Amino acid sequence: MSSSASSSDGLSGGAVGTSGGGGSISALFSSSDSRTSLGGLSSSTDSPVQPSGSPEAEQPGAEAVDQIVVSDESGDVISIDVRDEGEQANLSEIQGYNWAPYEPRTHATRFQWGNDLGDLVERTKIFGDEVEDGLLRVKVCASNERVCHGKGAARLEFFYVYACLFQDLGLTVPFPEWQMAVLRQIQCAPTQIHLNAWASMQAFDVLCRAAGLTPTMPLFLNFYKTRPTTSKGWVSFLGANKSLFTLYLASYKGFKIGFFKVAIPGKGRKYIFDEQNRPKFPLYWTAFPPPTDAWAEERLTPAERADLAVLKTLPDKIPPRRLMQCLRSPDLPRAVYDIMARTTVSNAEFLARAKSRRREEDTAEEVAPLQSVPAALSTGRVPATAAPIGASGVVSRPRFIVKPPGSPTGRPSKKNRKEETFRSLVDALLGGDVRLDEEVSFQLGPRVTDILKDVSEEEALRTAGELTLWLVAVYTKFPHPDRSRMESLEKELAAAKMELSEVKVSASDLKIQFDRLNDIKAKHAKCAGLLKAAEDRAKAEQAKTSEAAEELRKLQRRFDDLTLEQMAAAESASDWQKKAKEFQAELRVADEQVFAQYEAGFQSVVDD
Repeated sequence: MSSSASSSDGLSGGAVGTSGGGGSISALFSSSDSRTSLGGLSSSTDSPVQPSGSPEAEQPGAEAVDQIVVSDESGDVISIDVRDEGEQANLSEIQGYNWAPYEPRTHATRFQWGNDLGDLVERTKIFGDEVEDGLLRVKVCASNERVCHGKGAARLEFFYVYACLFQDLGLTVPFPEWQMAVLRQIQCAPTQIHLNAWASMQAFDVLCRAAGLTPTMPLFLNFYKTRPTTSKGWVSFLGANKSLFTLYLASYKGFKIGFFKVAIPGKGRKYIFDEQNRPKFPLYWTAFPPPTDAWAEERLTPAERADLAVLKTLPDKIPPRRLMQCLRSPDLPRAVYDIMARTTVSNAEFLARAKSRRREEDTAEEVAPLQSVPAALSTGRVPATAAPIGASGVVSRPRFIVKPPGSPTGRPSKKNRKEETFRSLVDALLGGDVRLDEEVSFQLGPRVTDILKDVSEEEALRTAGELTLWLVAVYTKFPHPDRSRMESLEKELAAAKMELSEVKVSASDLKIQFDRLNDIKAKHAKCAGLLKAAEDRAKAEQAKTSEAAEELRKLQRRFDDLTLEQMAAAESASDWQKKAKEFQAELRVADEQVFAQYEAGFQSVVDD
């Protein structure tokens, strides 16, 4: 990367300047509202941080602030977007990710402040040498962001990465083309595959570089397949045709909360997108990625088949952690061949190459491997006395320590200690102060006594001399054991002990996890019992409800019948009332007629 700082390209406002070619900073992005500066690496905001992906969080303006950090490892000038800086407790949970596994949905990152991310950037190489300053940038995450979240309403494209990719495995952005092709083939984002899977890809890259092979996506996937599950949070590579590598770590701890974002401004898209403006790998998590089978050998190109034939001759279960350490070796092929020879003694080709390279090991320089720098967890600056100070005024990473053969050391080597012990033992036994006939006695059994009873002293001395000569002859034939082989076995034993201790720690961790799992299973069984009882009660209540509904229907039908009967009775009563009125009218007419007849009869009687 060049050492000239560029503008934020829409991520933030302000101006940045550098002086000279060493990347020294003359001005920083500043804002009166956020009061964020690189000098003190402190920040205080007056307004709440909006959820990542919201329009308020991604709009450019005076509140957007970049921190500029010069990487000790590469000398790069790297911008850090700190717009989402801080741990606000009032941020609401971002919805729509119920499909994601439990752990990725619940773990927040520790990189929520610019100074934490700045400490990482200062000590770790993030971007490759081909990336120009400002074309890609790192970005802190809000407290409600999760590694499985998508772009949302963010204005710029980005993707999440784990800090372990750079600290432990030595990766840089952009990733190698064949690794991006692997991610595209298995349809997984960079943080969607397990760190051990990344270690396998990086170890494959180192192995191919050492052997003069060309790593490609089909060649790598010939050895691996994937079987994603909804219960596991991260996708792993499963060995298919050959167990090429072991696990980088049996229990990879701490990586789940160590993620941050790599933002892609417009000019930086050329590193992540192809000519058709398509991403070279999935930037965000894929919901339910499909399983992939091993790449068939028939689909390989002739060049890939030739490289595959070489890879098949390699020993099985190569430790990828040792291959990572070879990246710092001045002679990468020699370091890899040494690992091959220590991995298996049956591979004569690699063993012979390793021996030929160790032929001058007594006069060669001793190189101490570089250890990875752990992530900085504190929010303060690292003291100036914690490590050597480089020319740029910041803490430098440890380098290779080259020790000439004649350099004085404070403690003797293991070989010298063994020789001194041997010489002191010889002096003690042959110094003349000890007589074996006075110190050592033998008790012979009856059968040996019977055999030796007729042996004369002359015969015994002659036989003892002959046996001594035979012993000298045998020792002359095999004068010394293979000390290089013994040292190699001792190194293997020490490595095995170290791996055993790691396995023990992993086993204890697994036991704790199993205990937790058993507790969860017990709680699940209890909850299942309570749920079954509740379901039974619900079924009983449902049966009672059905019976009550049936009884209500019967009562409704009876009520309807009675209503019809009442209506019929009312109609009948109305008819009878009409008839009664008619009868009353007829009765009145009849009464009038009878009265008239009586009156007429009475009148006739009176007249007569």
